[in-house]
Parts: sequence; C-alpha cells; structure tokens
Amino acid sequence: MISNPVNNYLLIAPIGILSLAFALMIAWNFQRDQKYLLWMSLGLALTSMALGIQSIVEPEYIAKLAIYTGSMYLFGAWLASKSIADKFNASSRPRTATVIGSIALGLLYYYSQINDNISVRIYVLCIALGLIQILPAPQIFKNKPRQNNIETILYYLYLVFCIYTMARSLIFVFIDHLDLSDFSKSQYWFITLLGSMLVCMIFTFLLLACAIRTAFNKLRAERNHDPLTELLNRRAFQEAATTLLQDPKRHPVSIMLCDIDHFKNINDTLGHDTGDDVLRHVSHTLRQSIRSRDLVARMGGEEFAFLMTNTSLDTAQAMAQRIQDQLKHDIHAMSHTPITLSFGAVMAQEGETLAHAIKRADMQLYTAKRLGRDRICTEQTPYIPAKAAA
Repeated sequence: MISNPVNNYLLIAPIGILSLAFALMIAWNFQRDQKYLLWMSLGLALTSMALGIQSIVEPEYIAKLAIYTGSMYLFGAWLASKSIADKFNASSRPRTATVIGSIALGLLYYYSQINDNISVRIYVLCIALGLIQILPAPQIFKNKPRQNNIETILYYLYLVFCIYTMARSLIFVFIDHLDLSDFSKSQYWFITLLGSMLVCMIFTFLLLACAIRTAFNKLRAERNHDPLTELLNRRAFQEAATTLLQDPKRHPVSIMLCDIDHFKNINDTLGHDTGDDVLRHVSHTLRQSIRSRDLVARMGGEEFAFLMTNTSLDTAQAMAQRIQDQLKHDIHAMSHTPITLSFGAVMAQEGETLAHAIKRADMQLYTAKRLGRDRICTEQTPYIPAKAAA
C-alpha cells in the first residue's frame, strides 16, 4: 500500500504544512481569544494529513481512499474559511458548506468506487474546495473591516487562493496528455504540493502577524486605559493632551474636570460593587458625550478629565449640563440614589502647560463643591499667561 521510499521527498510539503499548523496552535495557546488561529491550525493539519496519504500510497489505493482524503480536504477547507471568517467577523456559512461538501463527497464516491475517473474527481474536489473557501468573502467585503495593511493583504490573497483552488484543475487544459497513472509522480501532484506549501506558509505568516499586532494592541490598551472604566488613564491623558495643546490649529481648547458628588457614601451604603457599576455607567455616558477627536479620562477615584478641541467655554458648559441631566435620570433608576456631578471648566491658552490648565480647572471644581456641588463652574475672566501679559 505504501509507495517506494524513494518518493518520501514528497512528504516534505505535508510535513512542512503540519509544522505550520503546530506553530499556529502554539500561538493560539498564548492567545486563546484569537480562535481564528485554532481553526486555521486544524485546517492545515487535516490538509497535511490528506496530502501525506496521497503522496505515499500506491497508485491503486488512490481511488479506494478518495472518500477519506476528500473528507479531510473539504473539512480542512471549511476550517480555513472559518478562520478567515472569524478574523473578519463574518460567517463561514456552515450549512451551505455542508451542502457543497455532501454533493462533492457523493460525486467522489461515484467516480472512485463505481466509475473510477481521477480527472473528474480532481475537477469536483477543486471546485468544491474553492466554493467552500470563498463563502465568507462577500460578507467580509461588505463589512469592509480591513484597518491595516496586513488585513488587506490577507483578505485579497485569500480571494486569490480561492480562485486558484478552483482554477487548478484547468492544468489539464494547458498540459497535454497529463499522465495520472502514477498520481504521486504526476506534474499535477507536484504543482499541488508546491502551491499548497507556498500558500500555507503565506497564510500562516500573515495570521501570526495579525496575532502579534493584536497582542501589541492589547498591551498598549492595558497601558493606556483604566481597567474598570476603559477610559484613558491619567498618564495616557497627559501625553495626548500635551500634544493637542501644542497644536495651534486645535485652539480654542476647553479643559474640564468633573467629580461624582458624595461617591464615598455610595460605596459605604450600597457597596463597592454598586460603586463600580456607577463608575462604569458614568464613564460610558462621558465617552458617548464627546467627539472622536476629544479626550476623556479617569484621573483617579471618582474624578474625570476632558479636553475638547476647537471648543469654546460656553460649548463645554452646555455639554456638561447635558451630561448632568442624563446621569441624574439614568443612575437614579439604577442605584435608587440621586447621583450628581460637579464640573470645573477653563479655557486653555496657547503656550500654557497642561499642568497649569488642569490646576485652574481643579480650582473651579473646588469652587463648585464649595458652593454646594451639582453645578458647573467656569472662569469668567480668561487666563492670560504672565509672559503674554508682559
């Protein structure tokens, strides 16, 4: 049943693909939430097994094992499509894939066990594999989720691979008198092994690159964001705000601090879990209230900071009032306790440091609390830096 050991060089491609599958499995073990690594790993493993079997068996067993190797190819193709679909938040359409696979297996059975015809089997399998693999492509294209060069390359190469898979059987048209009597030594099989190895290497490297990028993005997010509220933390806010303040095109810039009134009482009377819920809800409302180019951060405890570019003090005050009104309604229903916010807002001046602007805003926040909380205090007289006044 096994062919001559001289042909064992044909196992280079299957073993190589299996090694790539193992690499993806290791990557998935470190990032369990990136399921696309797992699906591609399993898909490559099945493909390598099928390629290995067909590379080493004697020619007369190729037809006898066609159903088994065909099943491996088809399921491996669907796992690969599921991997790409998961990466781009699309569906691999398993029901449609099942129908295509069932029809293909029926034809493979007929043309291997009843009417042996290897050429027809190749046509059927190539077309079925390409169709299964391309199923998620329309939804991926419609969603247009590609945000970086790696994902763009991955998507378009996947389309090319699907087309290549279906068109691979056209080799019969361009190579006259293709001899498939010894399948593992045929030109077709050599091209299949070479193409499969190259494609699997490319996709493995691209998926690993995506996984590495995701890991770095997570580390950056953990470094820059508060874990409870998912807002920027103090350090990230200071870095981003300092850059914005130095850009004259961003002025006028309004800086605002706000504080949840009597937050300690909420923790003491309702518990820290409720206090955390209040912080998360307040943070969500603050995030929804600003524009994408503005900044909001949790500075610590129950204190938050805003930086709003190209925004007058009156506009900042109106936004603070909307936030107050919204939170009084929402959180009252959630905690059965009236929740109010105090705000202090100032207009940053060109050339002023962030630390000084925040200090002025903090003075306004202190005034709001001293006057009874649940209010918005702003500077009535614009701040003029000493250097400018001189």
